[in-house]
Order: sequence, then structure tokens, then C-alpha cells
Amino acid sequence: MWEKLGFRGIDPSVISRVLKGERLFTTRQLEVLIETLKISKPGQDSLRDALHEEIEKRYGLSIRDYYSQKYFMELVEDNILKIRSANEIGYPKLAEEWSSQIYDVINQKINISNNDKESLFHQKGLLLLEILQIYFRRQKREYLNSETFKLAQELITIAEILKDKSLLGGAYFNIGNAMYVDGNLSRAREYLNKSNNGQLPLRENCQRLRSQALCEAFLGHKTEYLRMRKEINLLIDKVPPKISLQLSEGIARGDAKYKFQKEAYKALSQVKYQLDLDHDYLSELTYLRAEIELGIAFNQGRSYLSKISNKTLDLAENFGHVRYQQMMTKYLETFG
Repeated sequence: MWEKLGFRGIDPSVISRVLKGERLFTTRQLEVLIETLKISKPGQDSLRDALHEEIEKRYGLSIRDYYSQKYFMELVEDNILKIRSANEIGYPKLAEEWSSQIYDVINQKINISNNDKESLFHQKGLLLLEILQIYFRRQKREYLNSETFKLAQELITIAEILKDKSLLGGAYFNIGNAMYVDGNLSRAREYLNKSNNGQLPLRENCQRLRSQALCEAFLGHKTEYLRMRKEINLLIDKVPPKISLQLSEGIARGDAKYKFQKEAYKALSQVKYQLDLDHDYLSELTYLRAEIELGIAFNQGRSYLSKISNKTLDLAENFGHVRYQQMMTKYLETFG
């Protein structure tokens, strides 16, 4: 119906959520709406002002300030950090909507500015890295691979223009991580290896190590898994708690694959320790998911597994982690 009305630039689900007051249009989507409905100039100005006012209210940022070159870069940097924080502490729905607003604003600035294009593209690359991280919470598993690849290609183009190995490695890492989630472990290893160019940011490099170690474990490459496990264990005490938690969770699940029960539960206790140090809902989801996998590996009872799966599903639904919702629903079909 929406396409017949000419709304080809706006997904129908977005329109539905906007009408329900669950999200805002991005600036680009608002322009599609204005063009499609042929809204008068006073009406256009009123809609744009209303959107900008609501963005300020929700996110504490002013779109108007973005058009001042003096403040633009500082505001973008600040908002990328806030988007990362929102996603990492367990609010991926907020981070998703917020990042789509900033993405449109950066593109508009690139299109109208003749100055400092390199810095604009660099900021866009950093934002794309955050959006790719958000995808791992917000995309359904069946769409994650294709959507990640599409966005990563945009990031690769920017990285090649800027000759930026950090952004290039980040793009390859995210493709590899999406393939790992999709179960295409051999291809995941290729991209994860490709991303290891010595220039990855700390967060992405540690996530690469975790995913690569799990690929080796699930492919049955025990010697290589143990080598990577040793490398990860040397890092765990040298990185921030949230990153340490992810590394320990990977070791717990990898050890469970090889039935190293004592070692797996020791790693899980390290996850719990890091969670208690710096609690957030995403970290709690990570811990609970690992607890379930260890429970399956070491034959914990169905009622135990069902109880944890229900708790994890509730958290995933409350905080908008779509992939975990799918995963827990599937587990509950098995456990009852």
C-alpha cells in the first residue's frame, strides 16, 4: 500500500512505528514524506522544526548546530560515543534510531560541504562501525549477513579512499563476525584473519580473537583453539571489564565444546565477576547465554535450562536484542 502511495524511500514498518509514536523519522525519511505528499513550504518548515525539536528532546543534541562548521565535528564525535555507550549498556533500539539520525546528517553535510571532506568521511566510517555493532543486536539472524555485508562495503569504500587500515580491518571483522553468527565458520575464519592487520581498535580486535577462537573450537581445530585460548588468557586482565567479560565468555563456550568442565565453569565465574564489577543488561545477556550453553554441554536439567532461557528472553525483549529473542525462543521450544 505504501509503495503505491509513493513511499519508496521509507520501509512500511518504519511508518507503522512512527504512527505509533515508537520512533522518529530520520531527516532523509522526512524529506521523502514531504516530497511524496507535496507539502507546502510553511508545512515543510513546520515538520522540520518539529522533528529537530523532538530529536533535541530525546537525545540532547541540536540538529541546527550541525550546520555550523565550528561545532559539527565535535558534536558528531560526541554523539558517536553516546551511540556506542547506549548500545553497549543494553539499549540497542535507542542506539539504532539515534545512529540513523546522525548518519543522515553526516551525509547531508558531505553533500553540501566543500571543506574537510576527509574528516567527514572519517567520522562517517566511525559511525558505520557503531551501526555494524548495533546490527548484531537488532538484526534477525537471517538478515544479519546480507545487511552487514552491504554496510561493510560502504565502509570498505571509505577506508580505501582514506587509506585507513583501522576502518578496513573493522569492515572485514564485521563481515567475518556476521558469517560466524550465521554458521559459515570457514568463511568467517577467512575474513577474521583478513581483519587482523595490526590496526584494529581494541574492542574490535578482542571481539575478533573471541570469534576466531570459537570458530576454531566449533570447527574441531583443537590445537588452534588452545593456542588462541592461551593468547586470550594473557589479555583478559589487561583490558576493560566489558571486553574482558566477552573474552571470558568465549573461552567458557569454547571449553564447553571440548568438555573441559572445570575450565569452562572457571571461565564462566570470571564472566560473572566482570559482570558484578560493571553491570549492564547486555553483559548480563552474554553471561546468561553462556550459562545456557554450558548447561547443555554438561547435561543440566531441562527445568534449569528453561528457567534461564525464560529469564534471558525477558531481558532480550525488554532491551530490544532481536537475535537473542530468536535464540531463546528456539531454546524454549527444545526445553519446554
